[in-house]
Amino acid sequence: MKILLVTGLLAEKTVRETIRETNTKHEVDVVTIPVQVISLLSTEQIANYLKQLNIDKNKYDLIIIPGLCPGSTEIIEEKTGIPCFKGTIHAFDLSILLKLDELDKILSREKPADFLIEKYILDNNLKTLIKLEEVKKTESIKIGRIYIPVNPPPFRILSELTNVHLMNEDFLLKKVNELIDKGADIVSIGFESKNPHPDLVYNIVKTIKREFDIPIAIDTLIPSEILKGVEAGVDIVLSIDYCNVEHVIDYIRETIPVIIPYDSCRNYLPDTSMRILYIDRLIDKIRDRLEHYILDPILDPPVVGNLFESINNYRELKRKYSDKPLLMGVSNVVELIDADSIGLNTLLSVLALDVKASILLVVEASSKTIDSTRELAIASEMITLAYIRRSPPKDLGIDLLFVKDKRRIDYKIDVENAEEITIENFEYREECKPQEYFRIRVDHENRFIETLCVSRDRKLLIKSRSIEALKNYILENKLVSSIPHAMYLGIELGKASEAIRINKNYIQDQPLFREKKLLKTMMRGFKQHG
Repeated sequence: MKILLVTGLLAEKTVRETIRETNTKHEVDVVTIPVQVISLLSTEQIANYLKQLNIDKNKYDLIIIPGLCPGSTEIIEEKTGIPCFKGTIHAFDLSILLKLDELDKILSREKPADFLIEKYILDNNLKTLIKLEEVKKTESIKIGRIYIPVNPPPFRILSELTNVHLMNEDFLLKKVNELIDKGADIVSIGFESKNPHPDLVYNIVKTIKREFDIPIAIDTLIPSEILKGVEAGVDIVLSIDYCNVEHVIDYIRETIPVIIPYDSCRNYLPDTSMRILYIDRLIDKIRDRLEHYILDPILDPPVVGNLFESINNYRELKRKYSDKPLLMGVSNVVELIDADSIGLNTLLSVLALDVKASILLVVEASSKTIDSTRELAIASEMITLAYIRRSPPKDLGIDLLFVKDKRRIDYKIDVENAEEITIENFEYREECKPQEYFRIRVDHENRFIETLCVSRDRKLLIKSRSIEALKNYILENKLVSSIPHAMYLGIELGKASEAIRINKNYIQDQPLFREKKLLKTMMRGFKQHG
């Protein structure tokens, strides 16, 4: 398509650079209206300017103006004879817009393009994933209402709750519901490793099955718990090993067991190089008695294990048993690295694709891995879309850039004739101390910001999930007595709100993020003083 982009003086450079760097199939020209901020112009004003240019209506298929310009673009069409639509809010995002086809069918004359583009890409992604699910059904094992692909993509996220024997029913069901909301396809329940709870297993499986239509796995090596779980209708048994196989094999034919290279009678996990042989021997015991099963050669922890070799075991096992799905326990790695889980989960999803592991087992066992289920679910969708497109997992319309951004948005403001002041270490002292003080904390479990206001005559605890509601209540009830104190409170409430959003600790008067020190630079100073 031949496109005319309309911009202003402040954004012109960015617009031209974005067009130049974008590999677009469209022919794009730029016209710059001599105003600093074009989004302050109405569409009528833009129409009047363009009319003066006497643009040949046969030269362009459409005109695109900035998304924030007030008014409908219909008036521009009337005065130029060329279809006109609103583009993105930020000039940087034109790179996304210009990669799309049939812009005249996607864009709006009334609304900025940002939401429309996002919806368009989202709808296409959903159609792609739904189509893949249908295609892969014939190459899958059906478990409950879902299909486990023999080879990914797609992937299945198996999310585990540990120590469920300590949970009351309401809390258990709440946690299961949270995992489903985060994207779990299968929920696993785990108990004490050495202390059997067969009756609890039965009751808990029945309780979850009664409330949720989702496959349930039980993570135990204890035969009595496995048998009770099977009796209650469990769908997957984690795990079948050398020790328990003969005790349970005749009872698990209606479930899907996961075979692991382990001997729980001796607490023995063979060396990484011997695990495939161990699984071979286990398969020899079950191949004539079980039709379907899943294999897990066990992912080693980093540094103290042989992580690379254990990943390679998945590849070798798939070559030998190409018709069996593989399960990869990513938490064996993620829980044992003090780094943000979001990047680790994404990278492990890529490796799972490479070795053809279609089930990703995740345990949110610590604060640093909270939300790993959601991270893996999104990562697996990213990897799936990238695989279908035959592209790296970027520019997909979905991402896991949670704290950082893909690109800087240099938001322009009109500073012409403005006096410039640069401030460093400027202190302001109130003449009178405020009549009240606030103590703020966050309740991550219930996602509340709790604000304790203490004044001379009252003590009030205000709880809300909305920072906006907190602000309005405090102002409406005149709970803050000075502008400096109100500004301080706004800063702290903003930090508390972000802490809940990203599952991070909040400590009043402390920064959310601390700069990480590099030992190498500290060593230089240490040597100099040594």
